[in-house]
Amino acid sequence: MAALMNSVMGNSNKLAGFIQYCRSHSIEVLPPDVNHSGARFSVEGSAIRYGLTAVHNVGDNAVRAIVKARKNGLFTDLYDFAERVDIDAINKRVVESLIRAGAMDALECNRAQKLVLNETILDGEAARRKNTVEGQISLFGAMDVEPPRPKPPNLPEMSLKEKLRGEKEMTGVYVTGHPLDEYREVLDKMQWNTASVAALKEEEDSDSFDRLNLSLSGMLSEVRTSTTKAQKLMGFAVLEDLYGSIECLIFPKTYENVARMLQNDTVVTISGYLSMRDEDEPKLIVNTIVPLNLPDKNAKLKMKRFYVKVEEKALLPMVQNLLQQHGGEMPVRAVIEGKIFDLPPSFGVTPDNELISSLEHLLGKNTAKVAG
Repeated sequence: MAALMNSVMGNSNKLAGFIQYCRSHSIEVLPPDVNHSGARFSVEGSAIRYGLTAVHNVGDNAVRAIVKARKNGLFTDLYDFAERVDIDAINKRVVESLIRAGAMDALECNRAQKLVLNETILDGEAARRKNTVEGQISLFGAMDVEPPRPKPPNLPEMSLKEKLRGEKEMTGVYVTGHPLDEYREVLDKMQWNTASVAALKEEEDSDSFDRLNLSLSGMLSEVRTSTTKAQKLMGFAVLEDLYGSIECLIFPKTYENVARMLQNDTVVTISGYLSMRDEDEPKLIVNTIVPLNLPDKNAKLKMKRFYVKVEEKALLPMVQNLLQQHGGEMPVRAVIEGKIFDLPPSFGVTPDNELISSLEHLLGKNTAKVAG
């Protein structure tokens, strides 16, 4: 699998598809790491380690310098990294890319702090080396004492959304997680995804899928508008799912109806048809956009009820006590002396054999059950 991922390193959609395949088959994909990654994807135990050259702005020279420097021990913090890596092979841009990609997470300080420190550490290290070469000796150098390092700024860690966005910008894919992870169960049930659409393009008769009607779900990004020659607004967006992305076109008539939905990071279901022309990548021509909502985790539970039949009102206090001992989310419907009552949510239960057995012991057989 590592070899396959190396073969598509420049294709973000295919790489994202392989990463999701690995995760669905319990193969861990480890993020890039200046202490462990090589230039390319590699096998690390039972996992696959992300390669450093897959990070934007990080070239072969930088990777060689990093690998060479860590032969003398793993890097501990950003200062240690700057002091040991060949300063001619790296610069602020390279280090910033590594930080935002998560490749320096093992070093001290959080990503937000490292980004601030990066602005001064490399400049300071370059000046120190320059002084050393020119034979200048500072007060600290004369005493053979390391100058004090500035304290990291007191900054909280980035939000998960910010971290994932940085990873996507620097590697083309989401590495340590995905903004749609909580929608995974819903998305996996969809008939189509960006990977299955991309597979259509590989078919010999791919043109036959032009104008194929379908629906795709995912998260909107790169939303923008444009004005047509007729001075009407149309929209453009990218729909990202767990496997990749597809460009979406929203023509003026449709734009009027869906404009309010066109916001970055909005999770939606888009219905439309494919444009599969010539050598172009597939595009989705939008007809409708609706929100994609997470399913209510308790929906199935709420559809069912716990039924209890009480023939004598005198037994109600004991029934109430048993119900409260097994409190939960399932609503209770009680038939009391022939009359039906839906009990308040505070009497909801977690039905189990013990509850049913206790109630039947008190009320008689077939007086307690779960039913839709």
